[in-house]
Amino acid sequence: MSERLPFLFRIMATIATGGKELQGTKMAPVATAYAVLMNAHSDKLSAWHRMTTIVAIKGHLEDSALTRFNRLGVTMSTTTKLRLLDEASSIMDKGIVSRLQKSPLVKITGDNLDMYIKTGQQSLEKSNRDLHLFASNVLFNRIASPDKYSLVPTRTPLTDLNAEMFLLSGNYRSTLVNSYSVILGRILCELKAFSWMANALPDHIHHPYQHEMSLKSDIFQLPIMMKNEAKHEDCVDILDTYEAVLSDYYHKAFGSEDVLHKFGVTVGGDQLTRVRLEEAKNLRALATTPNKRFEDLHPFVIELWHTKQDFLEKCFKALYSASSVRQPGTLYYFKSNLQRTDINGKVKGGFKAHHEFLYLVGTAMVTEQFLQYFGMENVESEPTKNMPIMKKKSFR
Repeated sequence: MSERLPFLFRIMATIATGGKELQGTKMAPVATAYAVLMNAHSDKLSAWHRMTTIVAIKGHLEDSALTRFNRLGVTMSTTTKLRLLDEASSIMDKGIVSRLQKSPLVKITGDNLDMYIKTGQQSLEKSNRDLHLFASNVLFNRIASPDKYSLVPTRTPLTDLNAEMFLLSGNYRSTLVNSYSVILGRILCELKAFSWMANALPDHIHHPYQHEMSLKSDIFQLPIMMKNEAKHEDCVDILDTYEAVLSDYYHKAFGSEDVLHKFGVTVGGDQLTRVRLEEAKNLRALATTPNKRFEDLHPFVIELWHTKQDFLEKCFKALYSASSVRQPGTLYYFKSNLQRTDINGKVKGGFKAHHEFLYLVGTAMVTEQFLQYFGMENVESEPTKNMPIMKKKSFR
């Protein structure tokens, strides 16, 4: 704009800044006004409006609000939004094919997506509805490559297993203690007297796989299916869709399905989804063709999506009790004093609220332990005992 229409740019910059230099947050209103004007001049100049519409879609903005913004010239129309979603789907397909040509190792993950739709006015014809959908993703793992692929999994004989193999010892125990030290150090440096420790703590806890974990996994969405994973026939349809979609992708990427037959595709889901999909595959064990038998879909593995939620649920079952409301230091005591009405002990119904509450209480209790250990009255005071050696040296 400053190069093609310098005069208009100076006018808009003067209006936005009052004659001062255009910088920082003042640039956004000028760019917005210019984009709206250019789109009014020609509807083909819609790059900025595509961006705002995508943001609106990401934020689940209702069509009624999108229509109002469209009248103001800020977003695209609801009809154009649908075409934009179709374009995004096409771009997604091209991205999967392009990524396949670099690495043929793929995983598909899926899970149920249940929705409850309430009608404004119930009648015999209209009532509340339960929608059971199934969402899937294509995942290209950051550490998966054909040179690391093995057709024969490594197995340890059961006779060689013993309980001590699952207990931390030696270097593993030291690594765990060091990780705890870093986590506690991050809480300690929030105290004013120990803010200097922030520079000594690593941004990431050191481990042998830092390089691999710094890489990015590519995730592409597949179309949501109107299928209920609780029904065997729908699970069979889901696997049929996987086979058809994968065959199409591999054929576009390699010209045939030989690579798909060679490597196969791992299918992941939570524990219940994995069992249901594997049972659906067994139902087709006697089918006449490999595609109908889902031979390209193997193995079916468990994804640890709910591990954090399960652990949080165990914590609340052990530590959260209404009978402890008068006992200082308990979760229910803090819940009552902080008036956290969104906390009821049912983690599945409010994971985020329960996670934040437990983190808040846990951090506060660790901070209190630090205050007692260093003889501090509050988070702003100076320590009076057990001074760290590094801090003592810094005073000299």
